[in-house]
Amino acid sequence: MQIFENIKKGVMPTKETIFAVLSTDYKEENSNEEINQYINLFDNAYKNSDFLEEKILLNEIIFVLILISKSKKEAIYSYLDKFLILNIHKFSFTNAEFFHKLIEIFGVAIVMEYLNDRFVNLDNLDKESLRSFLNWIIHEVWNTETFLGNSQFLSIYESTKILLYKLIEQDRIDEVMHLEFFIYHIMGNNYQNQSQWHQFSQEINKVCANMYLEYAQRYNLNQPTFVKKNKIRIALVRDRIVNNSPFMVEYSFLKSLQENKEFTDKYEIIMYSLNYFEKEDDDQKLVQKLLNIGIPTISPAHEFKQYGYYNNHLEKALKIRETIINDHIDIMIGGSGYDIFGFLFATRTAPKQIFWSHGNCSYDVPNIDTRISHFSQECKEFEWNIFNVPMAKEFLIGSDGEKTIGETVKAHYKEKFGDDVVILGTIGRLVKIESDEYIKVISEIMNQNKNTIYLACGGGNQQTVEKLIKKYNIDEKRFLFLGQVNPHIYGWV
Repeated sequence: MQIFENIKKGVMPTKETIFAVLSTDYKEENSNEEINQYINLFDNAYKNSDFLEEKILLNEIIFVLILISKSKKEAIYSYLDKFLILNIHKFSFTNAEFFHKLIEIFGVAIVMEYLNDRFVNLDNLDKESLRSFLNWIIHEVWNTETFLGNSQFLSIYESTKILLYKLIEQDRIDEVMHLEFFIYHIMGNNYQNQSQWHQFSQEINKVCANMYLEYAQRYNLNQPTFVKKNKIRIALVRDRIVNNSPFMVEYSFLKSLQENKEFTDKYEIIMYSLNYFEKEDDDQKLVQKLLNIGIPTISPAHEFKQYGYYNNHLEKALKIRETIINDHIDIMIGGSGYDIFGFLFATRTAPKQIFWSHGNCSYDVPNIDTRISHFSQECKEFEWNIFNVPMAKEFLIGSDGEKTIGETVKAHYKEKFGDDVVILGTIGRLVKIESDEYIKVISEIMNQNKNTIYLACGGGNQQTVEKLIKKYNIDEKRFLFLGQVNPHIYGWV
């Protein structure tokens, strides 16, 4: 191919050529010493360049030169070291296309190995470069098809924890908060049992919350006081207003409360959104849905959206806290493990603070006064107030149109597998069925009942589930992966 000779002449290999080299063990005959001279030349040019397009091109050239003279591992490590610290907001899909293709080719295992090698020393990066590194992983790598919801992300827990502790030691509180958000998002989408949540609570949430408490004491943050009003004011704090299961439960509960005159005569409820637009922006239709039942939504830190993925989590938390205190909230209820929740609890944002468990009952940070949940909790070391939530009808049934589509889809499966087909399935992240014990039971059911099919609805690590299917001899033609679906359609199916 004579790639190096062409580069010396100023001719960059095509992407197709690079991908062809990656599929072989191709090496050039030129001396490594000469190629190294060019690698150093381009490396210095990369460091001195102020132009994104030029940096992208130089990084790709360096990648190719290392690829043809050293090893694939050294090449991808060098490439990611340079790429992941670039400002993500300056990119379009086109100039990140090569990056996406590379991580798909190298695969989850190599990328996780790289992350474990690098995370422990990322405290050497400046604030923007560190944020860029985290942004690329959570917004681009995580959302790449083979990486989405992949349980191999659990392997980076220890290395991210080491980085977190280093940042705490350096008193870099905003970086600590963003990293706590990052780790919670990655791990929380893969955890399957309470022991994992317990470890996370003790080693991440509580450690960070103690830092936030110390910050409040150091800067003498103002404390909330009870102010007599006509009604007791309750703040229900959510990470964002989106149509997920916690919202459905909370909306259903609020709707039933709002229909109770004895309650509304005494209490006033306000929804506060932390607006984690890094995950998903508030759904204004749902905001209106809350308003229709008499629950206003306030987004105190909406202004921080202008800074995109580089918004300051400490300043955002302080703004939200100040708003809740100034609104004379009497009771604050929160139910998540993200960084700003920990900050609000630990620094005391309301006279009474309640944690609402939607599954992570191990969450334990300073200044939780009461714990509540709508189902029995596994964590018996805490005292729980358990109550029943009748789900709102619209969440259970959906629209007539969705029912019609669901019946059409079901008819399709009957036509394909027979009128007596029994449709099994789950709706949710695949990590929830990534269980040896679970798939073994499903295999027993399906092998004893040949008229069954299984619809696995949801995103995640399909390959792991496929291995379990093969292990327990489930007919692959009867176990279907559908990706993310509309639950109101597939509820009817």
